Amino acid sequence: KKYYRAILERNFSYLCKGASAPSLMNTMMELRKCCNHPFLINGAEEQILAEQRTTHPSTDPDELAHTAL
Repeated sequence: KKYYRAILERNFSYLCKGASAPSLMNTMMELRKCCNHPFLINGAEEQILAEQRTTHPSTDPDELAHTAL
């Protein structure tokens, strides 16, 4: 919710001015990416890392975390 609001507030001037369709579409895409990001779901990060550990057991855990991001 915080990220969603921050994106809207950052683009508030464009939205109030009757922004052109491309800038409005860009804002909407940012909101969509924010809402669909798996790390905003509780437990998703741990599940992704666990799946990567089973797929690539010899990989360094720090490298796995970096790859997941």
